Amino acid sequence: DLKIVILFGLEPELGQTESPLKKEDLLNIYIDELLVLNLARGQINISQEEIDQEIGQTRARLGSQLFEAKCQSLGIEADHLIPYIENKLLFERIVNARLSQKVPISLQELEDYYNHTYVPEIRAKDQPVPEMVNVLTEIEDKLQAIKAREQLSQWLQELRQKARIIINHDCLEKVELKEEK
Repeated sequence: DLKIVILFGLEPELGQTESPLKKEDLLNIYIDELLVLNLARGQINISQEEIDQEIGQTRARLGSQLFEAKCQSLGIEADHLIPYIENKLLFERIVNARLSQKVPISLQELEDYYNHTYVPEIRAKDQPVPEMVNVLTEIEDKLQAIKAREQLSQWLQELRQKARIIINHDCLEKVELKEEK
């Protein structure tokens, strides 16, 4: 499963933080995806049209020849990707629903971020520092995103603590990353 996810770049977009990702990072992203999916399976449906569209986008991103070559190297047809595509889309929909909930941001948090993060970043770029009132929405959006990611990380950690995760390291060693070829 991990090899298919890696070969076709089917890790959820929310999991793509640094590039290139290490095998252990991809494994952890995939474990998080499976945990979330097991929790919410059956509550959300993905249409065949959405799956077909995502397969088309994957084919376009890789190029038709490379896409077919990867399928052949694994001895699979494009239809075999459907469960992986469905999992990716389900995971992203579930996580986006959790991230879309607004988290309260205090005035003190806004001021602290402005003074300790925003202003130093702007000064480092040798740009004029705007008044806080002019960038309030931008700062609030950044803080919302940071808090949402923290909540997501905490939620995923709680799911991991409740789950029984077994990793077959012998199989994992056989999985190659894109860059290892």
